[in-house]
Amino acid sequence: MRLLPATCDRRGAKIQIGLARARLASRDTDEALRLTSSALDTFAQRGSVAGLRSVRNVRDSFAREGVAAAAATLDEQVRSLQRPTE
Repeated sequence: MRLLPATCDRRGAKIQIGLARARLASRDTDEALRLTSSALDTFAQRGSVAGLRSVRNVRDSFAREGVAAAAATLDEQVRSLQRPTE
């Protein structure tokens, strides 16, 4: 990830989503959540609808795997991104 140029942040976020899926499959939910959260920030900043959809898919995977707290954390992060800044 460190080798990616700074201009490839969406590509890095896409890689983070793949790593998050792998971490979730191996039950490393804390790291999966960290990676997903970071990717969510990047995709939201860049306005990537496809990226946000992939975050949603991982969020749903957390819920299916019984990790409701992680899904709720991502839901709250999305809500905070939607709040207007003053």
